[in-house]
Amino acid sequence: MDVLAAAAYLHDIANLPKNHPHSHLSSERSAEQAEEIARELGFSPDAIVRLKDAVLCHSYSRGLTPTTLEGRIF
Repeated sequence: MDVLAAAAYLHDIANLPKNHPHSHLSSERSAEQAEEIARELGFSPDAIVRLKDAVLCHSYSRGLTPTTLEGRIF
């Protein structure tokens, strides 16, 4: 539940406008920032992997397939 809650809070932390030339990188940027925050909060390395998967895969338009349960739920 902690990973899902963190993903819900952080999935758009680096949200760029759709017309921004780098908007396609929003998920990657959000995942990296989420990792930094989770590390500071004491998340385990495994939890960080699951958090990043959920954040990266939340955008259906990217066409990524989640590799974790949290990624599939989120």
